[in-house]
Order: sequence, then C-alpha cells, then structure tokens
Amino acid sequence: MSSDALPISPARFAEAIKDLPLSALHLEVLELRNSIAHLDYSNEQLRPFAEGTAAPLGGGDPGRPDQDCLRRALEERLRVGLEEDQDDADDGGLHL
Repeated sequence: MSSDALPISPARFAEAIKDLPLSALHLEVLELRNSIAHLDYSNEQLRPFAEGTAAPLGGGDPGRPDQDCLRRALEERLRVGLEEDQDDADDGGLHL
C-alpha cells in the first residue's frame, strides 16, 4: 500500500472478499496472525530499551529510555491493533 492510500471501509472490504475462496481467507488469517506474533516478539525485545532498563547497543545510560525504541514499540503496538482488526474482519468473527 502506498503512503497516500487510504484504507477501505468495512462494507467495501466485505464486498471485495465475498467472492474469494475460503482457502484464501484462511491463508490471509494465518498470515495476519503470524505477523502479529512477530510484532509481539519484536515489542518484547524492544521493551527493555524503550523503558530504559537496558543500555543501548551503541553505549549510553541504562535507566534512560531510548526514544527510537520507544517510538518503534509504539508504532508496532498500533500496527498490531490494525492487524487484529483486519484479522477479525477476515474471519468474520468465526475465529478461523
């Protein structure tokens, strides 16, 4: 998706996927869940640096939050929320 593209509405999304084979929807759900798992893992790795409980790799003070890690962790948490919403839309609440 380009940086200037806007997400489609849930109604348009539902219309767009209704003709897809069920196997394609199952695959999409699995891919989204895999992506969410990777983001969750990445956030766990970033947390000590974002909280300032670990020293940055290039040196620096532990006890001082790394702003880059903090920003990245926030971006990833937002992305997880978006992907979870997409997962719910893909499986239609059926929890495939």
